[in-house]
Amino acid sequence: MASIRIPNVLRHHTEGARSVTVSASTVGEALEALFKQHPSLRDSLIPKSGDIFEAVNLFLNDTDIGSADRLDTQVSEGDSITILPAMAGG
Repeated sequence: MASIRIPNVLRHHTEGARSVTVSASTVGEALEALFKQHPSLRDSLIPKSGDIFEAVNLFLNDTDIGSADRLDTQVSEGDSITILPAMAGG
């Protein structure tokens, strides 16, 4: 099992949960398992084109996995995935 850390700005989709535990072998499978548990989260992270928004950073065990094939990154037992949407403002 891996845990997905949910940032405060997205916790309203997870009933306030800071993390969600999923069973998966890749980051993409982990996100799909997350969306199965919390369907409204999908629209906040994935546009209609089907790939995750560029402004959403993903970290595996605190290492940025920002490459094009980031959803294919392998996940091991006990790993932690962090979703970090970029913020802008002024």
